Amino acid sequence: MLAVATALVALPVVDGPAGIPSRVELAERFEVRDTEVIRFYYPEGIELPRLWLEKLAESALDDLSRSMGVVPAKRLHLVVAASAESFQWVTGGAAPEWGAGVAFPMRGLVVLRFDGADREREELERVLRHEFAHVLLGGWRVRVPRWFDEGHAMLRSQLVTPEMILALARASWRNRLLSLSSLRRDFPESEGLARLAYAESYDAVRYIEEAWSPEALQWILLDLSRGTEFEEALVRNLGVSSTVYGIIWRREARGRYGWLDLVGDGTFAWGIMSLAFVAAAFLSVIRRRRRLEAMEDDPELDEGFADGAHCPTCGRPHLPPLPGGRGPEG
Repeated sequence: MLAVATALVALPVVDGPAGIPSRVELAERFEVRDTEVIRFYYPEGIELPRLWLEKLAESALDDLSRSMGVVPAKRLHLVVAASAESFQWVTGGAAPEWGAGVAFPMRGLVVLRFDGADREREELERVLRHEFAHVLLGGWRVRVPRWFDEGHAMLRSQLVTPEMILALARASWRNRLLSLSSLRRDFPESEGLARLAYAESYDAVRYIEEAWSPEALQWILLDLSRGTEFEEALVRNLGVSSTVYGIIWRREARGRYGWLDLVGDGTFAWGIMSLAFVAAAFLSVIRRRRRLEAMEDDPELDEGFADGAHCPTCGRPHLPPLPGGRGPEG
């Protein structure tokens, strides 16, 4: 079900509905505890593992900040909602009742659904990383496509399910992948297409690291943090526009995932898929290393960089549209 697939996925509400309470109203209804980088709002009269939760949240934020290469510009606010009623009140009704959290980037606010029940540490940590990723990226006040925002948050938190990957495989095999351009502002409302949109977003951001390099994604984030528009950041660091990148990613996804649908959707399929992802990750490292070695030994590439094939603003070398010089043809 989509509820299962997206229960851990935060909804990145930029500013929030009119009904969202102010920080003064939050302080009146919740107990406030400050740490160095996060202000926590706890429900009154409910016993929660506060110290444990605070350490977990700070660790998740610190790890995420390091991986993104950014430092929060101001203190973040984290509200712990212990009931569905409290969750709906804090979010102004913007989140579904089954949601695990919601992020309001412009307000630096994260709302976490947590009643103290026995939940896996890894699950809560993934939720927090996902929420914080929305807040950090949205806090730069640079508009990014919905697919990039969601895909980046899922990449940082690894919030991806076998159901999502199977949806991606089936759409690839049947040539029914959604275009990234259609996911710039909103996701489809239907359950199946929404699951596919989340899966595509995750893979589209992950593919930047696979086909170019992890550094390419970091450079894009760095440009965004400096106020560079998304389209310009993509062209500067990937050498292609978002439209062309969408064509490249869609073509490559069909080749990488289309065959998975042939094995069906049972236990055997999940085993095959798990092995495939492990093998793909291993081969990706090998291919990347070989590409780097080939680039170091390529005199023409050296001459091209020597002739000024660097960004005049940041001094970084312009990367080819695809490793090996492949363009978006086909």
